[in-house]
Amino acid sequence: MGEVWLNHPQLVRFEHSVDRCLADATFVARFYETFLASDPAVREKFEGVDLDRQQKMLADSLRLVLGAAQGTEAGRAHLEHIAERHSARGLGIGPALYERWLDSLIAVASQTDPQWADDHGDLWRAGLEPCIEHMTRHA
Repeated sequence: MGEVWLNHPQLVRFEHSVDRCLADATFVARFYETFLASDPAVREKFEGVDLDRQQKMLADSLRLVLGAAQGTEAGRAHLEHIAERHSARGLGIGPALYERWLDSLIAVASQTDPQWADDHGDLWRAGLEPCIEHMTRHA
């Protein structure tokens, strides 16, 4: 997981898109509304979860995932931590929920990023799917 999975121009575009989305104070809350509505299994996993805390963690996590995409030690360490936390030994998050997570995130990002272009969905997938693949291997 030490490799860089986006080339520099892609990484810069992905990072700028994430930054624009996170600059919108409603982005993370709208993501969770969309994600929770996507599947009863998602709502079940979030029963009793402090969503305010979860929203803060998602914003921080997206920034650290950018680091993982760049191959930084902090990003890789964060990815290891969340992979273990979401594994069968932790929260028991299965692959189907990661797909719902990514689809929901991209849907809300496409509505939030004022500079969203046709290829941004592919860019977000390229930036996040390696993380998801790593996490599902831990599941």
